Amino acid sequence: MGESAAYTCTLTADEQAHRRVADRQLRGQLRELRAHEARSASLVFAAGSEPLVRGFVRAESRCCSFFRFDVEIAERQPVLHVAAPHGAEDMLTALVDHLAGAQPPPGEVDGG
Repeated sequence: MGESAAYTCTLTADEQAHRRVADRQLRGQLRELRAHEARSASLVFAAGSEPLVRGFVRAESRCCSFFRFDVEIAERQPVLHVAAPHGAEDMLTALVDHLAGAQPPPGEVDGG
């Protein structure tokens, strides 16, 4: 088993479906991908979207507890900082791509 296999999303298919709606709302508030390195990323969201960002952090922390999240407010905009441990770099990239609208959430297989 590869090192990245130790880091997986624990959501069930029903939970994934429920999260799609909330995640779609959050994606609509993304204003900038400020930084994305192998094990960290910073994303800037629209002013007023802090409740959506914090809700995402709560939900994502339950299913992908290996991520570390921090939210700061800069110029009235929530900035989400995400860090991943060694071996979870692919999961971080999938999370960033998901928030940018480029692919399904990490660990989710598109059922078409």
